[in-house]
Formats: sequence, C-alpha cells, structure tokens
Amino acid sequence: MLEKIFLQNNKIYWKSISIQIIEQHLFEEFLPLFFHSDKKISQRASAYFMTIVDCDADSLLPFQEQICSFLTKNPNVPQRRNIMRWLQFVEVDEHLEGIVLDKALEYLENPTEEIATKCYCMEIACHFAKKFPELTTEIQSLIEFNLELKSSAAISARGKRSLTKLKRITTFLNQNSET
Repeated sequence: MLEKIFLQNNKIYWKSISIQIIEQHLFEEFLPLFFHSDKKISQRASAYFMTIVDCDADSLLPFQEQICSFLTKNPNVPQRRNIMRWLQFVEVDEHLEGIVLDKALEYLENPTEEIATKCYCMEIACHFAKKFPELTTEIQSLIEFNLELKSSAAISARGKRSLTKLKRITTFLNQNSET
C-alpha cells in the first residue's frame, strides 16, 4: 500500500486507489499510513482519506473508534482537517460523541487553527446542538469569536450559516417550550 500511495500524485490516481481501498476493504492496510508519525507518509495518505470520504464516507464507519480516538493523539494538520471533514458527514456512535465534540470545540477556540478545520468544526458543532440544545449558547459564542477574528471569507460564510442554523434550533425550542 505504501508504494501505491507514493507512485503518483494526482486526483485521478487518488480516486482509483481510494476506490480499490473501499471495494477491496483494504482499510487495515491504509489507516496505519494515515495515522503514521512520518509527516510525509501521513500527508500523502490524507489525500486518499479525503478521496475515500468523497467516494463513500460511510465506508470508514467501522473504523470510527480508531479514527476518533486518534484525535486525542495530537494529529498533524492534514490528519486533523480530514478527520473533521469526514465527521461532518457521518453520525458517530454515542460513546464517541464526547471526543468529537471536545475536539471540535477545542479547534474552534484555537485562534491559530487552520481555516478549513474550523469550518468543518462549525458544522459538527451545529449537528451536536440539534442533539444537545443546551450547548447552543456555547457553540454560538465560539462561532461569533471566530467571526470577530475576521480571518477569512470561508470562516465568515460558514460562521454566518452556522449561526443561522443555531438560531433556527433556538427558535424551534422556544416555540415548543411555549406549547
């Protein structure tokens, strides 16, 4: 597998190998490369991880325990970004929700965190706000904090969209509590 991921570096090849990984269930060979401590290996594997998410995000669900637990081991930027990107598309098991939410909020609090990771974390946080409405105020504050930093157009766009979602959740809860 290591030879395959370094053979070529283009989107067509990534997709071809990613489809092989999905169809032939080669995750046991692939994931150690994604989790690898050598930054060059993990960065290249991150491109394939991203492509696997694009092709079939649910194919990674059997490995959610490994993937979510890896967040607690200080993953590098591409690993973090791609895991959070994946997490915005899937429902994780209940026992992993704490890890995912803690990391999403931690990355949102960090002013130096990568923009894409923060955007994915906003989406994840909104998913959790639907399930745990008592978190809405904290999530809203973190998103507003990021908007105040004016770090990028992506943060502004995702932040405004996320605040709109949170407002809908709050409105819905208020309407239901009045009845």
